[in-house]
Amino acid sequence: PIYPMYIPEGTYLDDEKIVDLDNGSRIILTFAGDNSYMLVEEVSAVSNDIEIIPTSGDLDLFADTVAVVSDNSVTWTSSRIDYYLVSDVLSSEELITIASSVIVLSSASLIFLYANFIISTPNACGV
Repeated sequence: PIYPMYIPEGTYLDDEKIVDLDNGSRIILTFAGDNSYMLVEEVSAVSNDIEIIPTSGDLDLFADTVAVVSDNSVTWTSSRIDYYLVSDVLSSEELITIASSVIVLSSASLIFLYANFIISTPNACGV
């Protein structure tokens, strides 16, 4: 799972479930407390066809993707992971802050993995 780097004050990770799917798994992180919310992460289904996906909400530009933001949810895809963040108590601005902290972490994780690959594979860059 990829955890948000920002968690609102008075909120904590209460439950973590992993659901097996045909093409991977779905991770459901439930945060409880004063500002409860749920974050769902799932490997993106890859398709070679052009798809039209109906959405409801406003578009918001994140670091490496575009998110769909509604009053109580944010949906986005980053690094081949689909994310769905929902809360009935947080504002859309607070949800965007949480979602943005997940994107920063996922990008940092990729850099870390790439750096470890280069270190462990000296000839990878022709060195």
